[in-house]
Amino acid sequence: MTGTWWLGILSRQFPKVFAPLAGVFRFMANTILVGAQWGDEGKGKIIDVLTESADLVVRSQGGSNAGHTVWVGDKKYVLHLIPSGILRRGKQCIIGNGVVIDPPGLVHELDGLKRHKVNVKGRLHISDKAHLVMPYHVVLDELAEEARGSQAIGTTGKGIGPAYTDKAARTGIRAADLADVEALLQQQVLCPSLDVTGQQEADLAQRNPQHQ
Repeated sequence: MTGTWWLGILSRQFPKVFAPLAGVFRFMANTILVGAQWGDEGKGKIIDVLTESADLVVRSQGGSNAGHTVWVGDKKYVLHLIPSGILRRGKQCIIGNGVVIDPPGLVHELDGLKRHKVNVKGRLHISDKAHLVMPYHVVLDELAEEARGSQAIGTTGKGIGPAYTDKAARTGIRAADLADVEALLQQQVLCPSLDVTGQQEADLAQRNPQHQ
């Protein structure tokens, strides 16, 4: 008996086991697209095709460090946070609680869609549990890279890693927190990942005016 004897058994048993489930798999409610090559696999193009037959398009995790580029006719759309399904009429799009949202970046995307006359009203929904990328996350990200020197990770410097650190530590700011501004202003925001002095932040702001 060879070492592949078990293949014969599986080939005989698979039809018996899975045949009753064929109808279930044929009508799956969800289609999940996962990139397995550390990004830049062309997920945006695949999603654009899949959304034609979807009712809901959900961004489940990640931040604005990468983008999905989609061409519709001669118009180019680059989306970093908003699901590309927003470009199809009638599709409901959700930014899920696993996404860390850069508020200025989100507003910039919305403005771009508005210029292209893409109506998002009533079609774009944001989880109230999604965490926000704050300006100090960007500062932490860049200072951490500088501190690593030759061992730098090579992050995009958009504060995504530190935002997830605060999410895991339960010290971050969520979209729901914006509903109570007074309570938010009284909240002590902790940054356990790095101790940033005022001078360090001032130095970084001088080099990068957009952080001011």
